[in-house]
Amino acid sequence: MDTPLRSVIVITEKFRAISSVEHAVLNNTQIVVAPHDRGLQGLTNAISAALKGRKANNIAFIFNSTLNSVQICLEEDQRLCLFNLESVKTCFELRNFFLYVSSAFLTQELGSKRVDFLACSNAGTQEAQALLQELRSLLGSDIEVSLSRELWGLDVIIQRNIDERGRNYRVGDVYYKPDKLRTLTASSGQSLAGFEKIRIVGKGAYGTAVLYRKKDDDSLVILKEINMHDLTAQERLLCLNEIKADSSTDADEDGTASARGGGGGGGSGGQMGSGSGSRPDKRSVLYAMNLANLSLTPYNLPSKLRIRSVCCSDTHAIAVGSERSVYSWGENASGQLGHEDLIARSKPTLVDALRGKGISRATCGLAFSVFTSDNGIVMTCGSGSHGCLGHGDWVSVARPKLIESLLSVDVAAIACGPQHVVAASKEGRVFAWGRGADGRTGLRDETDRCAPTPVPIQEPQRIRAVYAGTDGSMFLTDAGSVLATGNNRHNRLGLNQRQGFLMTMKNMFNKLDVDGVKEPTPLRALARYKVIYISMGPEHTAVLVEPNHVVTFGRNSE
Repeated sequence: MDTPLRSVIVITEKFRAISSVEHAVLNNTQIVVAPHDRGLQGLTNAISAALKGRKANNIAFIFNSTLNSVQICLEEDQRLCLFNLESVKTCFELRNFFLYVSSAFLTQELGSKRVDFLACSNAGTQEAQALLQELRSLLGSDIEVSLSRELWGLDVIIQRNIDERGRNYRVGDVYYKPDKLRTLTASSGQSLAGFEKIRIVGKGAYGTAVLYRKKDDDSLVILKEINMHDLTAQERLLCLNEIKADSSTDADEDGTASARGGGGGGGSGGQMGSGSGSRPDKRSVLYAMNLANLSLTPYNLPSKLRIRSVCCSDTHAIAVGSERSVYSWGENASGQLGHEDLIARSKPTLVDALRGKGISRATCGLAFSVFTSDNGIVMTCGSGSHGCLGHGDWVSVARPKLIESLLSVDVAAIACGPQHVVAASKEGRVFAWGRGADGRTGLRDETDRCAPTPVPIQEPQRIRAVYAGTDGSMFLTDAGSVLATGNNRHNRLGLNQRQGFLMTMKNMFNKLDVDGVKEPTPLRALARYKVIYISMGPEHTAVLVEPNHVVTFGRNSE
């Protein structure tokens, strides 16, 4: 008896990974390889011929895609159309095609209907959400629609926590075999996953030249591998300038730059040991506090681990050891734990992807994580919403990936709010990215940014520390003064002038209090202090000043 048809994948014949898709699909999934140059009618004819009158619950399209656009041939041997918000809104032929396909080839017999777009490069753009809304409006409320930047649909979650391990059901689970997806999840995001290493052919400035075989077409290429974690910011800049002259270049997410062509030079990190005369090993004990009964529960960490720092968000926590090992635990629906999967962890688990990266600091946002190395390299993972990962797109990743645009910067300080990030370089420059609402990024507007953007500082001051709250940021100068930007509700940023009772009442009636600012603004109330440290809460702020006094401002109703 034939397996009932559940899903269909329509893939244009120009797509190079057709064989990989054929080996990965479920038994109840039909692959339709359609000609690229026969237009929308050719696509329709190919689907009809393959299905032979049958219908499916789900249909996925894999169109010809470039770096940031998807192309569809509208008519045979003629017009090409970009698959984007404008074309879905205005192109009569494209709208009719999707309407016909959804009505002619989809059924609800085995469950809800879906239309998915895989390997869709514009899924990571800022217009992706608007494009999704337009497609859903076109096809109707009874059809679910998704855009996945990945061929395997690992970045779009359909249902969360479907089993006791906290596993999520993703678009890829609709079309591909579970064992295939597990293999892909373990290696997702590695730019060399499609290459087989053959041998090292030479070494030169900064790195190593390696001969690889491309798995999809058996061609041979030489890739230059440069370990960015071994270089200073100046060396990284020189290295990037060198490989940018090449026609093909890529920076791997774990901190290895690869380029076709000649050599480079890299090193390997050393490991510290203790001699016979050293002091006995020490360990740290990390406890979880239950606020309901004030009980402490120790976490099971390696016996010799000494904890350097701990950070936490509403969803997860991260601990960094003194030997630069990184442990994470908690929710993992967006890959924020960095374990290359979406499975929650109830106990601290070593992040293998960060071994040997020299991570010295970590900070947590809402469903994303930021890691900084000793030499100022920044890596992020988790939810790409609001652009918090800083990769230049809005895509979530489950493996820590370096922020390429900061490779020429030695990041000395970094802080996360729930949905934005601020960072300062050793030279005192400030960068911000993520959600811009309320002016929290200090970029003079409320626009979300998906890549680090320089923050304009009006006065020529050198920033040595940065702090982030729920909807605001603060910057500490090397002179001990403070700048603030964002929402000042309840005077949480300290932007209101300190006044007596009568003046306070006058300000209330005349509305003279500062609601908020969208660029770094000096805190006059702290001008007479030299500030040492700042802690920003959701509704109030505490500031440590010399000589070890604490100044607080913000909401005080509780």
